[in-house]
Amino acid sequence: MAASRDFDVPFSGANALNNQRLHCHPSAECLLLPCLNSPENPKGSIPHVPGEPDIDLKANEVHKFLIRELDNPILDELCPRLERFYRNSGSNIDPLHRQIMIGRQVVLTEDPKFHLVWCHNKIYLKPIPICLFNYYFWAQYLSSIKPSMSATSNAENGIDGPGAEYFDRGIALGFLRSYAFLIQHHSDLILARKYHLVPDNIEWIKWSAFISKIRRIEDAQVAKWYSYGQLCRWHLILASPIFWPQSRATAYWSPDSWIQWVKGAWVFVFSVISIVLSYMQVALAYR
Repeated sequence: MAASRDFDVPFSGANALNNQRLHCHPSAECLLLPCLNSPENPKGSIPHVPGEPDIDLKANEVHKFLIRELDNPILDELCPRLERFYRNSGSNIDPLHRQIMIGRQVVLTEDPKFHLVWCHNKIYLKPIPICLFNYYFWAQYLSSIKPSMSATSNAENGIDGPGAEYFDRGIALGFLRSYAFLIQHHSDLILARKYHLVPDNIEWIKWSAFISKIRRIEDAQVAKWYSYGQLCRWHLILASPIFWPQSRATAYWSPDSWIQWVKGAWVFVFSVISIVLSYMQVALAYR
């Protein structure tokens, strides 16, 4: 029987789209079923992150995995400057069918720094990691309730210091909520499956039940950059360190392409002016 504590998971266990149970590392304080913390692998449980067989369930390994898959420190630093271009409205995300309707090509990316970024006729989207469909994963690693772990337990899990380090659940909430707006209709889900943004076996009825509560998450509950919705790449470039050298952020949103475009434009203008002046010189010479 599942634990009765409220883990503040954004969907119910009955609506989870991945139902694999987790076999927590024996040294970890597991928030889930007591049997999952036994040294013996309970029948039907897995000893790794759902969908990631090479990532075990040690706290530090899960933490590094979540940072790699979801974190976006560059946008986190650029957020104060993005207020120049956007109002706070996390729902400012066009559903997939509209992205196609206005001529945008959906480009799959595994880099979280590009998720929801659009430029010209393209929008970059990161597929949903399987673990975010799993109730037990949220309860253990993304819950608002944190277990108290001893120094010995932390050392066995490879974590330094007196307490375990936890991933900011607001980032995961914001990422998952972005799909509540991207997939609002059955046709959106068909497109999401086509572009491999969600597993092929997800049905519309199950998706609707899973995402209904997530769609009601407020901007204050998610990472700051998810409160702006989809982002224009040129706005990110304008907010990048090339224009604000005091920023500590790495110039991830490389302005190289923008600079090359400007250089190309100036070369074109200069060439046209040169041709016009040459033509004028020739015309004056014949007068």
